[in-house]
Amino acid sequence: MKKPPIPKKRNLSEDGFIQGDSNLPWANANERVVKSFNLRLPEPVHLKLQYIAENTPYSIHGFIMEAVEEAIEQELKKLIN
Repeated sequence: MKKPPIPKKRNLSEDGFIQGDSNLPWANANERVVKSFNLRLPEPVHLKLQYIAENTPYSIHGFIMEAVEEAIEQELKKLIN
């Protein structure tokens, strides 16, 4: 399967990003609104997540949320530089 093309970088200023630039899609988002997202995983990955959940304080959801949030922040830092 081919990866989709990488979108052009937006010109985001670091100051605007840190202050919650109103042009960004999440600037006025409500923290209390939760959106669902269906994630299809290969069976081995799902079994690994189950193993982690059974052997650590993490739930599958908690583990994925933490990993995704960290990855999002890293990617956004790349986009604003």
